[in-house]
Amino acid sequence: MRALRAAGVEDAVRAEALCLSEGVAWSRGRMLASLRLDDADAPVLTLPQWRIEELLRARLSALDPRALRTGTAISGLRESDAGIVMRRTSGEETAECAARIVVAADGVRSGIRSALDLGWRQCRGTAHYVMTDAGEVTDLGARAHLFCAASGIVESFPLPDHRRRWVARVGTPDTADPETLAAIIRERTGIALTAAPQDSASAFTARQHRAARFARGRVVLLGDAAHELSPIGGQGMNLGWIGALRLAPEIRRALRDDRADFRRYERRQQRSAGRARRRARFNMAMGRPVRGPVRGLRDLAARVLGTRPLRGIALRAFTMRGL
Repeated sequence: MRALRAAGVEDAVRAEALCLSEGVAWSRGRMLASLRLDDADAPVLTLPQWRIEELLRARLSALDPRALRTGTAISGLRESDAGIVMRRTSGEETAECAARIVVAADGVRSGIRSALDLGWRQCRGTAHYVMTDAGEVTDLGARAHLFCAASGIVESFPLPDHRRRWVARVGTPDTADPETLAAIIRERTGIALTAAPQDSASAFTARQHRAARFARGRVVLLGDAAHELSPIGGQGMNLGWIGALRLAPEIRRALRDDRADFRRYERRQQRSAGRARRRARFNMAMGRPVRGPVRGLRDLAARVLGTRPLRGIALRAFTMRGL
């Protein structure tokens, strides 16, 4: 929210977002745990990513209509006295341009990261999911629900306009149709979704990677180009915004002093990314299928994590504030 406030869209996001009141975990119709989320100082808000991107693009266009150029490819980066010289290709037109600083926010398949050989190491934690946004079919309220089943977890989050996001862990990412997902949700939760014509399902694989270096000279990586982690709950998106908030003063300093030094940004963001990866890995492990009878929550945790039954286990809620 601090990053969205700095970008000038916080009020618009708050006006449209839904504030979650509580998070609840279930197993076989029995509540395992609940957690209040409606902290006035740090609310948990839900708003689809596409809508947040629309608000950000509109704000950027209001500041400078020429700032965003889509459909443009960047290649051939090299350092010179002018800074970074690169080729810009748009359609059939190719031209050289120069920049004092280049921020590579070109995603997990970053061509700029590959061109600079900054490394891309896979980290522990991989899982397959199927997701859909559907209309509310039952009164689940403004609460996030986690349904723990032996065949895998189902996560459900409310969205504005009386819709709800459903995410189910699956064995293989080839079940991306609304009917199959509805059957999985019904089997694990007892809730029957009614697939509307506009509803669709998408499959994705949550993977975790990190670049060996986040910067080289006047080029710095940001967002998924620097670190990939599970997108569930907006973790990757939030981590990218935190990185942008940290990077902005470093860019101002580099332009003022005409000297690029992003080591402080790199250290802080690598630490945050490491913590986020560990949390995401734990959450993915706790949501995977288990075999055999499960007698309780401690036994479930032990089965999933591959340890002996845990005594005195403490359940802790992880929030983005820890980053």
